[in-house]
Amino acid sequence: MSKASQRKLAEQQKRVEKARKANPMLARLHDLRFDDMYMNPARYWTKVLTIYERPAAHPSHTLLEGALERAKEFLGAFHEVATYSTQFDGFDEGPPDVIPGMVLTVEQEGISTVQPKSPHFHTADLDVDWPRHLADQCSSQRLKGEPECVWLWAFSIPAPGCPLFVLGATKDGAGLLWCLVGNKWITATDTTALNIALDGLRLKNFTHAHTIAAGALAHGLAAGTIAPGSQMADIPGTANAVSTLVTEFAQPYLDLAVSMAFIGLDRDDDMDLTVNDAQEENDRVRAEAKAALQEAQRMLAAERLTSAGLRRDLAIKNKAIEVTQQDPSALPSRPALSVAQRMGPFFGQ
Repeated sequence: MSKASQRKLAEQQKRVEKARKANPMLARLHDLRFDDMYMNPARYWTKVLTIYERPAAHPSHTLLEGALERAKEFLGAFHEVATYSTQFDGFDEGPPDVIPGMVLTVEQEGISTVQPKSPHFHTADLDVDWPRHLADQCSSQRLKGEPECVWLWAFSIPAPGCPLFVLGATKDGAGLLWCLVGNKWITATDTTALNIALDGLRLKNFTHAHTIAAGALAHGLAAGTIAPGSQMADIPGTANAVSTLVTEFAQPYLDLAVSMAFIGLDRDDDMDLTVNDAQEENDRVRAEAKAALQEAQRMLAAERLTSAGLRRDLAIKNKAIEVTQQDPSALPSRPALSVAQRMGPFFGQ
């Protein structure tokens, strides 16, 4: 490379670095690698959700973080359901499973209520203040005097890793956004990143029961079979439209419940196998321990018998030495012993 080319390259790098410093958000966007969505979803979504600048901390953020900790086990179980079919590659050729959307009311003792809230039916503009919007929708359901709570809106999108987005909001409008990918919880720098998740639900060729239900509602409103603000029973054809809408809307939640039940059965089977294996191992160890104990007892008994025979021979020998030293003529004659008699002490005789 010529010196002129080197100078041009150095100047270009300086301009890029200057632009990155002037616009950090654009720099982070430039660092995104689309293939990470498939090869490393956790890294991809970590970069995506930290593109925005972090706003000032809010006093209610501690309350939000505590609520998420109390709800993590519950949310993790539902996320496992959504990713369950990925364990059987080739068996599920339909659209990826997603968590249809629900709002958890979390109090100090834990989750108090769970309500369906599909993002396919949201009517807010993308530039809305999402925590405030969620709090305004949910706070009217709280009775006066009820304890302070946090609302967590959770849903997933059809993308590798089935990222589960969780928007937390408090009554004063504070909010935080998290994302669960695999076993990793990612904290977004700003709740505005929720728009990325909502855009993910508009992917091409994505068909889900909630999209069908949303389409049925839009068609009914356009056809006049479901008129806003009117008595549905007075409109011809409304009953069928509402029935279709309710059925299609409820289907994902039914699928979710059934999937959780099957996972529970699988866990029960795994537990039974584990218990059986543990019982067999326990029986084997007990049998080996019993055999070892019996062998030890046998060896101990033999040692005791041998020691007793040796002590008896030693006593006779010492007695003979003592008598000989006093009066050799007083030493009693010792009858001759057979081989069996001489070996008797070693066999407990």
